[in-house]
Amino acid sequence: MERNYLYDNTKFLMIFLVVFGHLLEPLAGQGGLVRALYLSIYSFDMPVFVLLCGLLTKPNPSGDQSAKIIQSLLVPFLAFTLLYELFNLLTTGRISHYSAGLQPYWLLWFLFSLFCWRLLAPFFMKLKYPLPIAFALALAAGYSDQIGYFLGLSRTLFFFPFFLVGQQMVVSGFDVSAWRQRLPRFLPIAVVATNFLFFLIADDFSARWLFGSVSYATLGAETFGAFARLGVYALSLATAGAVLLLIPQEQTWMSERGANSLHVYAWHGFVVKLFSLLGLFVFAGKLPQALGVALWFLVAFGLSVVLSGPAVARFTQGWLLDPLAKLLLGGGRSSSAG
Repeated sequence: MERNYLYDNTKFLMIFLVVFGHLLEPLAGQGGLVRALYLSIYSFDMPVFVLLCGLLTKPNPSGDQSAKIIQSLLVPFLAFTLLYELFNLLTTGRISHYSAGLQPYWLLWFLFSLFCWRLLAPFFMKLKYPLPIAFALALAAGYSDQIGYFLGLSRTLFFFPFFLVGQQMVVSGFDVSAWRQRLPRFLPIAVVATNFLFFLIADDFSARWLFGSVSYATLGAETFGAFARLGVYALSLATAGAVLLLIPQEQTWMSERGANSLHVYAWHGFVVKLFSLLGLFVFAGKLPQALGVALWFLVAFGLSVVLSGPAVARFTQGWLLDPLAKLLLGGGRSSSAG
């Protein structure tokens, strides 16, 4: 089967934006253009990532593939949870509030949620209306204060529709390349620009609407929260589609590195935490805003390139994931989901 370089290019660009977004977060409190940029990135980077995961997952996995899901996702989740907790213990003297509250550790929610989505998707795809049901569950979940950070349930439900959109694209034979030819080039550019302008104008928009981790009541929208979340879905899906139409589909220098996106995702959190301990975010906050953004842009790009390299992949697989998979599963290779 011929490799689709669009997907690899997309994975690299989205993981770069994830890293950039985490580095940019402290500056976002300054408001203005940097806040709009931060919110705009968060409105589509994870939706694109989740959609792509659904697109690259077989709708009806066999029993053997189900076992591989455990190896490729649950093993990395456990491995990096242990590493992050060790880091937390060494720097604070205690375990984190994540593990104490039975929550996935910070950014590791994605690995745990992806594990859940890949197990749930085959059952949903057998339903007559999988997408409407998934959206309805996600919209209804926002009305409950009990569905939150615990086990990452809220985010799992919130982003699940994006995963199923990817699955539906597989089933329907959706061809991104064909849509590139049908739609005028300016249209996806206009959608992305409109997204940025929305966040530039919406001064009171809370980033937590994009995280999907808290209830409507927490966001001050207990009555009409579902309509607001529906609007967020519309904005995210439209922008995600536009971004996919803009990313190069030919083989580029990004293609090979995009295949190692999981390693960038899992490791960059340590660098972010180290920067925080060293006071680099405070330092960047004192710089002129444009200079601070440029600094983190370059750092994010450098981290994405380095952490997606073959050396990091070999180290992660050979010294961390494979030994843990052998210990937990009695042999076999933990094939990371890049």
